[in-house]
Amino acid sequence: SIDKLNDDMRRMLMLFEVSNEGLFEMDGCGRIRFYNSNFYGKFDIDCKESTLEEWQSLIHPEDRETFDMALEDHTKNRLLSYTSQYKVKTKKGNFIWIEARGIAEFDEEGQMTLMLGSHRDITEHKISENRIYNLAYIDGLTGLYNRSKLDETLIMNISMKSPGALIYLNINQFKLVNDTYGDETGNRVLIRVAERLKQRLSENCMLFRIHADEFAVLVTEAISAGALKDMVKDMQAAIEGRVTLKDKVIEVSTSVGVCMLPMDVAMPEELIQRAKLTMRYGRQNKENRYTFFDTSVEKSVMQELHMETGIRSALEANELYLNYQPIINTEIGEVTSFEALVRWKSEKWGEIYPDEFIPVAERTLDIIDIGMFVLEKSCEFIKSIRTETQKALKVSVNVSVVQLVQSDFAERVLGVVDKVGIDPSALVLEITESLTLDANEDVLGRLEKLDASGVAIALDDFGTGYSSLNNFITIPMKSLKVDRKVMEKAMSNDAINRFITSVVKLCHEMELKVVAEGIENEDMVEKARIMKVDFLQGYHYSRPLSEDDARAYILKKQG
Repeated sequence: SIDKLNDDMRRMLMLFEVSNEGLFEMDGCGRIRFYNSNFYGKFDIDCKESTLEEWQSLIHPEDRETFDMALEDHTKNRLLSYTSQYKVKTKKGNFIWIEARGIAEFDEEGQMTLMLGSHRDITEHKISENRIYNLAYIDGLTGLYNRSKLDETLIMNISMKSPGALIYLNINQFKLVNDTYGDETGNRVLIRVAERLKQRLSENCMLFRIHADEFAVLVTEAISAGALKDMVKDMQAAIEGRVTLKDKVIEVSTSVGVCMLPMDVAMPEELIQRAKLTMRYGRQNKENRYTFFDTSVEKSVMQELHMETGIRSALEANELYLNYQPIINTEIGEVTSFEALVRWKSEKWGEIYPDEFIPVAERTLDIIDIGMFVLEKSCEFIKSIRTETQKALKVSVNVSVVQLVQSDFAERVLGVVDKVGIDPSALVLEITESLTLDANEDVLGRLEKLDASGVAIALDDFGTGYSSLNNFITIPMKSLKVDRKVMEKAMSNDAINRFITSVVKLCHEMELKVVAEGIENEDMVEKARIMKVDFLQGYHYSRPLSEDDARAYILKKQG
């Protein structure tokens, strides 16, 4: 009956009055009646006599177009139901998220005659959703997109072969800012750089912070090389120069690598690495500090990419091998030891020099495994040489600071010595001067443990890096090696000659031996003798030799 129907309607409306949802009905002319005053009372509308236009006026401007399109699609295509989400302004002036659901009736001509629907407040859900999104895709410091968002965006870009560009930007010497002024100041610099970048970029660009001091810009539309160069210059002009932070003035400069898109790559990582390595190449070889990936730099960039990704497989494929250069006793002219030198003969790129792949291996931490490979092979070599010659020869092995800071470094070295079965005194570890050694008590503790076991420590490349008197006092070293370039200058520069002579005298007073590298001729031998250098190493005596040639060299000298 009519009374029964009205009772059912009244009960349903009562349910809505105590719920968190609103119920509405709209006729074909756009006249709306809203039910549940508890829900709709927060909006500036007349619940009993309202209109579609009145409701639309409350919708956030950035959602209005989406709302209109959804409503048009619903009515034009005679869809029985629809769902839409948008923000609506309350009486207090703030916006809340609404999810609208509705069903409609249409006449024979396709005109909507009635729509019934509900509204639900989903603000908390959206806040939670945004929080999860921010954690996943937003950099917490700068508010920019992060590396995960870049990866996800590039997956779509690569699959669709979309035109555009990837710009990789690095703040030069940013670590120095952190070391000098602290992380808080460094973070403020990064925030300022992010702000300057956002102000300069157009709508067809997405900005990312992908690492501590590294940013990326993804241009999402086709762009000419000329326009792209102008964009990069404009970005650098915006960023570079003085950044004033209270009482601090910091100079900021950048290096930029650019890859035009689309590019023939399979994964985002490969594209990002190309842009990053292009940036590094430009920083090392260019003055304008921005470089485009093209045929002129492709070989260098791709070789470095191969080094970053292929060092570990090179170890497994036996592409790494050792050469040994003799070290000669100055007084008696006999071989007393060899320096082990790692080499890489790549199947794809041919011979790759240590000064090219060692820095890469240090960045990727593959130097840890390379170092253990070199150590074990060197120990096996010197054991066999000692057995054949019956002489207490030694082998010197270069050690990276990256290896030294590993907590189990000393134990791993002594483990190899024990495994191979050599006297610890047969091994010399050459370490390069470093700021790390001055302050790192753990590193010094490891060196002292090795020294106590009989393994000798040598300070390598003296005269080229950070020379500290503290190193002479604190490092438990047995010898010092003067760099090749320093010895070369000492041959023609009296001041440097006198300096090296005084260093040798100081070392002898401290019971340290001195090795001179880069000895190329007899004149250098004679001058090194006058300086009272203990050991000599260089092409005058021998180039680095293969294991077999090194064995033949020492046996010939012995004979």
